[in-house]
Amino acid sequence: LIKAVRKFCYWDEWYLDHDQADSTLADITAVLAWCGCLGYMFQASVRLLAARKVHRSVAWHACMVSVVSWVYFFVLGVASSYERAWSWKAEPIAAVALVLAMLVESVRMVIGNLGDIESELRFNPLM
Repeated sequence: LIKAVRKFCYWDEWYLDHDQADSTLADITAVLAWCGCLGYMFQASVRLLAARKVHRSVAWHACMVSVVSWVYFFVLGVASSYERAWSWKAEPIAAVALVLAMLVESVRMVIGNLGDIESELRFNPLM
């Protein structure tokens, strides 16, 4: 998040540095981003299937974390594959958006788990 905010503050300076980037580094970034995208897509699929089977909230939370990571790698993959003036700005925007999504999910988890744990386990043993 700090790096994303720094990029917001220095749009023009970062763009000048980006023009001098090595093409090999851009190719490696694209490969790593797409491999990460495929890996997290597989992980999110497995966690989704597991969450549907076990009906546990922790499995659904793990699935959401994998989906957020998958979306981030997808945005990085698209941005690194289409090197344009707009594409290098996609990373900090995606990072901020996904941090906000995880913040909302965290608040939802905390609110959902307020209360007495003993009565929750008594009335909802599959929690």
